[in-house]
Amino acid sequence: MLLASYIVLNQITEPYSVAMHPYLHQACNNYALEDQFKEIRIPNVIPNNTLAPDSMFSMAAGEFLDVYGNQKEEWDVFCSCFFLDTAKNIFDYIRCIHYILKPGGYLINIGPLLFHYADSETEPSVEVSYEELRSILGEVGFQIQHEERKICHYAGNPKSMMRTVYNTVFFTAVKV
Repeated sequence: MLLASYIVLNQITEPYSVAMHPYLHQACNNYALEDQFKEIRIPNVIPNNTLAPDSMFSMAAGEFLDVYGNQKEEWDVFCSCFFLDTAKNIFDYIRCIHYILKPGGYLINIGPLLFHYADSETEPSVEVSYEELRSILGEVGFQIQHEERKICHYAGNPKSMMRTVYNTVFFTAVKV
């Protein structure tokens, strides 16, 4: 994932210049044979051509709290997609995100609250409802500016006879 992301973000210079066949190994639940062999062309935009020259992305392998936990007020925006529920303790993630954002910085998030460690017998896990998460965000020092429910199809062939669908919450919060 990191290598592919690096290539897309830093090496590709033309939109739609890379052909992939992401469903090639998915032989189940195809309505038609050609659905399995569908070609996808990426990327739709070239990030380096559309961002301000001083823009910076960060992506790193490792545990989130270990990688970013000491970067006090270094970031303007923290965008997360299907991420917050990967925490063993969501309180730790929210406190860390607040810590690394500059005053007035934004937390933009979309995703479910699946809580990856909820059924683990060997790992501790803290699970909260979205209403509780909203309250936690306020207690830590965020103010929600926008929130809405969004239907998200997760990681699958749109023509497949099977889909994983989440009824997620999309929100934007500012560090106050």
